[in-house]
Amino acid sequence: MDNPENNRILVIDDDSMIREVLKNALEPEGFTIDEAENGNEALTKIAKIHYALIITDLIMPGKDGIGLMMDILKKWPRTKFFTMSGGGFIKADSYLKMSRKLGACATFTKPLKVDAVVAKVKELFGE
Repeated sequence: MDNPENNRILVIDDDSMIREVLKNALEPEGFTIDEAENGNEALTKIAKIHYALIITDLIMPGKDGIGLMMDILKKWPRTKFFTMSGGGFIKADSYLKMSRKLGACATFTKPLKVDAVVAKVKELFGE
C-alpha cells in the first residue's frame, strides 16, 4: 500500500445519500473523498490506496463496519476511523461503543450532524 495522501478520506455507507452529503461537505474543505457502499468494496479500494481517514457506517449488508475495522487493523494498525450508526437490532450506542474499543477516533449517531463531522475531521487533520 502506498503512503497516505494527507487529505484522502474513504466514506463507506450503504446509503448513497449519506456518502453524497459527506462528500459535498468535505470536498470544499480541501479533502479528497472516495466512496464505497459496503465493507467488501472498501477492502478492494484500501488494498490499492492508503487513506488518511476512513469514515464508516457500522451496519451494512455484506461486511459490516466492525468486521471491516478488524480486518483493516490487522494489516494496518495505525488506520484512523470515524464510525457512524443509526442502530439496528440493538441501539446505535452499543455499536459505536464496540468501534471505540477497536480504536475509532470519533463516533456519530445517525441522523448525522454534518457540521459536527466536518469539525471533527478538520480537528483530526489539525485545521
